[in-house]
Amino acid sequence: MTSALYLEDPRLLDFEAKVLATHRTKQGTEIVLDRSAFYPEGGGQPADHGDIDGIPVVHVRSDGGSIFHRVEGEVPGALEDAVVRCRIDASRRRDYQQQHTGQHLLSGAFMQVGPYPTVSVHQGSDYTTIEIEASTIPELDLDRVERLTNEAIEADLPVAAHWATEETIDRYPLRRPPKVRDSIRVVQIGDFDCVACGGVHLSRTAEVRMVRLLDVESIRGNTRTSWKIGDRAFAHYRETSTVVKQLGGALSAKTHELAERVGMQEERIRSAELEIRRLSERLHELVAERLLHEAERRSRSGRNHAVITAHLAEEPKDLLRGVTERLVEVPGLAVCLVNRTGDRLQWSIGAGPGAPLEFESVRGELLPIIDARGGGRRPIWQGVGTRVEQAPAFLERFRELVAAARREDD
Repeated sequence: MTSALYLEDPRLLDFEAKVLATHRTKQGTEIVLDRSAFYPEGGGQPADHGDIDGIPVVHVRSDGGSIFHRVEGEVPGALEDAVVRCRIDASRRRDYQQQHTGQHLLSGAFMQVGPYPTVSVHQGSDYTTIEIEASTIPELDLDRVERLTNEAIEADLPVAAHWATEETIDRYPLRRPPKVRDSIRVVQIGDFDCVACGGVHLSRTAEVRMVRLLDVESIRGNTRTSWKIGDRAFAHYRETSTVVKQLGGALSAKTHELAERVGMQEERIRSAELEIRRLSERLHELVAERLLHEAERRSRSGRNHAVITAHLAEEPKDLLRGVTERLVEVPGLAVCLVNRTGDRLQWSIGAGPGAPLEFESVRGELLPIIDARGGGRRPIWQGVGTRVEQAPAFLERFRELVAAARREDD
C-alpha cells in the first residue's frame, strides 16, 4: 500500500520515501514506494513526471492501493528497501492543476448556464476538452460560460478538499452523484462548484489565471468544447496577438478592420484565379493552334501532318494536358508532347478519334527511353521521366511507332 501524499498536500513537490518493491513490465521498470506525492493518471488528468533518486519517472499509475512509478533507464539492485529522494516536475504539476481546477469551474459554469451536464473530460498536452450532454449549445451560452468562469477566477475563491461518507455526503451541494462509495473526497470551490474528485487542484481560483474557448464540435450527439486554461491561455493570447499584429502590418489594417480586409483579399484572389484560368485556357488554345498550323504547313511539303510532336521547356505543368486535350479533338491525330522542368521530363500522349495508336502496345518501347512512369486512358496518357537528354529520341520513336501502326492499318 502507498500513502497518497498528493491528496493531503497538492503543493508537495519534494519528499523522501521507502522503496517497497521494483519489478519489470513490458513498458519498463516500475517502483512502488511506501508513500508518494506523484499523482497517478486518472479522472482525465495525466500522471506527474519527475525523478526518484535522479532516475526519470515517465508514468505513474495506481492499482489496488499501491502507486507504481514507471522509470526510464536502469534501476540499481540495491534500491529496494532504500530511502530515496523524490522530486516532481513542478511546471507539469502546475499546468495540470490549472487544467483540472479550470475544468471544475467550467463544468460548474455549464450547469449554471444550461444546465449542461459534463459527460467526459480529457486534459491533453495542448488543450483541455469537456464533452457536454447537449446536441448544440448556443454561442451566447458559450460566451456566458466563459465569462462566468473568468469571473470566478477573478474572485479568488478558495478550493478545499473534504472527506465524506455515504452518510455525510448529502451535506454537500454536489454537481453530480459520486462515482465511489465509503470514503468520498469532495472538492469544493467556494459556492461556485462542488463535486467528488480524487484529482490534484490549486488552492485558490486566481491561480488558474484565465480560460479561453478554443473550439466547439459535435460528437456522439453531444457537444465537445476545447479550452485553453491557465498559462496555456496566456500563451495562446500572446500568440494570437502576435499573429493579429503581423496581419495588420501586412494588410495595412487596424484590428477591427482585419476581417473585412481579409474578405476583400479573398475576393481578389478568387477573381485572379478565374482570370488565370481564363488566360491558361486561351494559352492552351493558341499553342494547340500553332502546332496544328505547323503540322498543316509540313503536310504541304509532303510530310505527315497526322502526327504532332513538340519539345517544350519550363512551361507550366498544366500546359501539356490542356494542349493535348484540344489536339485530340482532331480526328486521326496522334500527339506526343514533352516539357522539360529542371531534371524532370513531363510527357503527354494523345490519340484523336480514329488515330491508330494503342498506348498499352507501345509503352514498353517508349517509356524506358526516358525512364518514365505514368499512364491514363484513351484519349490521353501522361507522366514524368528522368532522362531529359533522351527527349528527342523519345519523340522520334513515337513518330516511328505511329507510322508503323498506320502502315498496318493500310
